[in-house]
Amino acid sequence: MGRNMMFVQTSTEQLFVDNYDAIRSSYGIIVPKSSGLSDFFIDLLSKLNIEDEDDNAILENVASFISDMFTKYREGINYDWKKQIAREFDRESNPSFYSFVFDKISEDDLVNACSNCKFRLYDTSKWYREKTRN
Repeated sequence: MGRNMMFVQTSTEQLFVDNYDAIRSSYGIIVPKSSGLSDFFIDLLSKLNIEDEDDNAILENVASFISDMFTKYREGINYDWKKQIAREFDRESNPSFYSFVFDKISEDDLVNACSNCKFRLYDTSKWYREKTRN
């Protein structure tokens, strides 16, 4: 199975009327400009050199973490994002990797991006949609 792709919208064109944090398509996950995650990734990309193998690894790990949260996140649970991030980036078992990532990018920015996101996902593979009736 191939790796998932993530696309971050930088234009201001509105992709959807509804307030989704991402769209799952056959191409991968698309983060629309209306999502707070878009600003986070644009800022992240401004800090990283994607031509550098190490920076690319950081970007890949952060994108993978965010992508996984669209599956794991449950509304109503009060997440301790610092602990969640420490666990996902293996702070205890691999402190050098954890330091490597968060010496380069801001852990607080990632915590804030996750805290402000509801991880609402529009999945284009679901051809049916529930309609609420008044």
